Amino acid sequence: MNPLLASGMELMLIGMGAVFVFLALLVLVTGMMSSLINKYALDAGAQIPSNKPNVIDNELIQVIKESVYLHRRRPGRN
Repeated sequence: MNPLLASGMELMLIGMGAVFVFLALLVLVTGMMSSLINKYALDAGAQIPSNKPNVIDNELIQVIKESVYLHRRRPGRN
C-alpha cells in the first residue's frame, strides 16, 4: 500500500475515533446532568404566584379581533 494512502487512512481513523469518543462523552455527561436536575430541581408543579390577574377584558378582546380583521384585509397578502 502506498505510504501516503496509509497515512491518510490512519489520520481518518484517528479523527473518526476522536469524534466518536467526544460524542459518547457528550451523551454521558448530558444524561448525568439530566438525572441530577431531575433529582435536585424544584417541583415543576410549583409555580411562583403573580400579582397580576389573569383576566382579559372585553375591550382588549375587541381590539385584538379588529387588529386581526384589518391585517387580513390588507392588500398584497398572499
